[in-house]
Amino acid sequence: GGTVRFSDYGAGTNSGTETYILGVEADGDVVEIDPSTLGSSDNIYTADGTLGANRTVDLDGKTLTFDGVGTGDVIIQADGDVGIGTVAPAEKLEVAGTVKIKNNLYTQGGKHIVSTPWHSFVNPPAGEYLVLSTPIVHNEGNMFRLDIELYDYSGGEKAGTIVCTGYAYGAGSLLNVDCHTIGIKLPIYLTKEVRADQGGQEVIVAYIGNLSNDFYFPQATVRYSGWQAKDPVDFKWSTQSAPVPAGNYNNSYIEDHSGDSYFNAGDVGIGTTSPDAKLDVENGTVRFSDYGAGTNGGTSTRVLGVDVDGDVIEMNTAKSSRIFYPPAMAIVADVVGTSFTLDLHQEYVDLFSSPMVSSAGAPTSIPTYLETELYYQITDFDTDVFENVSISASGIMTYDVKAAASDNCSFMNVVFVVKD
Repeated sequence: GGTVRFSDYGAGTNSGTETYILGVEADGDVVEIDPSTLGSSDNIYTADGTLGANRTVDLDGKTLTFDGVGTGDVIIQADGDVGIGTVAPAEKLEVAGTVKIKNNLYTQGGKHIVSTPWHSFVNPPAGEYLVLSTPIVHNEGNMFRLDIELYDYSGGEKAGTIVCTGYAYGAGSLLNVDCHTIGIKLPIYLTKEVRADQGGQEVIVAYIGNLSNDFYFPQATVRYSGWQAKDPVDFKWSTQSAPVPAGNYNNSYIEDHSGDSYFNAGDVGIGTTSPDAKLDVENGTVRFSDYGAGTNGGTSTRVLGVDVDGDVIEMNTAKSSRIFYPPAMAIVADVVGTSFTLDLHQEYVDLFSSPMVSSAGAPTSIPTYLETELYYQITDFDTDVFENVSISASGIMTYDVKAAASDNCSFMNVVFVVKD
C-alpha cells in the first residue's frame, strides 16, 4: 500500500535520476541504465521498440536472426500465418521470392519431393540409351513417381516429358509400373538391376532410347516424389550403347496410354513389344465404335474398305458392291391366270447353296444375305405377258399372266440391292 524507495543500491554510480531504469550487472549489483544505451550490442530492441541492428538469439543451439538493415520482412500474424517478403500473408506460409530446398520437401501425406539439376549429354551417338540410375531400392516398400524432362539443346523442338509411376514392393519385386511419354519419340524401359553407382544395391533404373541421329545435345532432369526420402545427388545419369538388360517392366510411347502399347521407330504395337508394321495388333480383338465419314451400321456380315478420300467404310456402302442380279429363275408364264407368286429370296438361296459345278478348292456353297438385308426391285418386264406385278418386303413376288408367252419366251429383270 506504499512506495518503495532506494536511498542507495549496488556498488555502481547511481545518481537517482528518475528518467533512468534499473538493471543488474554481471556481479549482481543493481545499477541505473541510461535508455539511450539500449541500442548497444547487449540488447535486441531500442527504447522505442525498433530493431537497432542485426541481432541473433540462441535457442538451445538453434539461432533466430533478426535483420534490421535488410529489405525483406518476416511477419508472423496473430492468426499464425507467416509471411516472408510480404507483410500480408494469405496462407500459413507465403514467400514472395524464390525458395531453395537443399534436400527433401516432406508433405503431411508422407511424400518426399526432390528435383535434380539439369544434366547435359555431349553428342551421344545414335543407338545409345540415356540411363537414369536411381537410389530407389527395388524392395524398399516405396510408392514413387519419376517426372523426367528432356529436350535437345541444339534445337529445343524435341522437348518432352516422361512420367513413370511404380511401387518398389517390399516382398522383393517391382510391381504395377507404368510409364508414358508426351511430346518426344523415345521409348522408356524401367527395370531393376545391381548398380555400382548405387553402392552395389539392386535399384530401379530407367533406360530412355535408343537415340537417333537428330539428338545432338540432349539435356535431362528428374523430379522424384515418393514415400522414402532421397538425395538429389544420388540420381545418376549416364549413356549406354549395349541393349537394355532383359526383364524390363515397361516400354511405352503412347500419349496418356494405358496397358501394353508400344512405340518402336515409328511402328505402334498393341499387345506386342516388337511391332513390325505401322500398326501391329496381337493377342486380342480389334473393335471399332465408329470409323470414317460414311454411314456405318456395324453389321457383322460386312467388311471394311478404304474410300477414295481415305475414310474407312463398310464395303456395302460402296455403290457398286450393293447391287447384284440373282441367278436365273423359272416362273409360270405359259398359263393365263392371277395371283401367281414366287419367293425370290428363297430361289436365290436355293440356287446359291447348291452349285452344280465348282472349281477346285471352291466352297460347297456361296454366301448369301438374309431376306431382311435386301431390297427387291424389278427394273423391267414384258408388259404383253405380265401385269399387276408387286414384291413384298420379304421378297415374295406376286403377278398376273394376262397372255401366255409366245414360244415360252418372255422376260422379267430382277435386281437385289443390299441395304445400308
